[in-house]
Amino acid sequence: MKLNELKEQIDRIVGYAPRDADSEVMVGIQLPYTTVGAIPMMEITSIHQGFDWEHGKIILSTKEPLMPFDKDIGDKLRKTADKLASVEYKNKRLTDKLASVEYKNKRLTDELASVEYKNKRLTDELDKLKKELGELKIHRRENND
Repeated sequence: MKLNELKEQIDRIVGYAPRDADSEVMVGIQLPYTTVGAIPMMEITSIHQGFDWEHGKIILSTKEPLMPFDKDIGDKLRKTADKLASVEYKNKRLTDKLASVEYKNKRLTDELASVEYKNKRLTDELDKLKKELGELKIHRRENND
C-alpha cells in the first residue's frame, strides 16, 4: 500500500464516521492457530518515515514486536493448541461427569440415611413388641399357675 492510498482510506473512514476519528489504530495479525472472538490485533505505537536503507518507506511500530511466520513453529503451535483444546474439552466432560456422580452419590447418601432412620424406627418398634410379648408370656404363665 502506498502512503496516498492509506491517507485516502483514513480520510474516507473519518469522513464517513467522524466519531471514529479518535479510534485506536491497530494492525490485524494472523496467529498460527484458530482463535475465537475478535480478530487478533496489535496496537500501533508510532509511525515514522524511513531513512537510509528504509528511504521511501513509512514504518509503523507496534506495541510488541512482530516476527515473520515460521511454518514449522506455527505447525507445532497449532498442534499444541489443538491438543490443549482437546484436553480442555475432555476435562470439561470429566468435570461434568464427576458433578453428576457426586449428585447421585448425595442422593443415594440421603436415601441411605432415610432407610437407616426407618430401620432404626422399625427395630425400636420390634424391640418394643418383643418386650410386650415377653411380658404377656410371663403374665400368662402367672395366670396359668
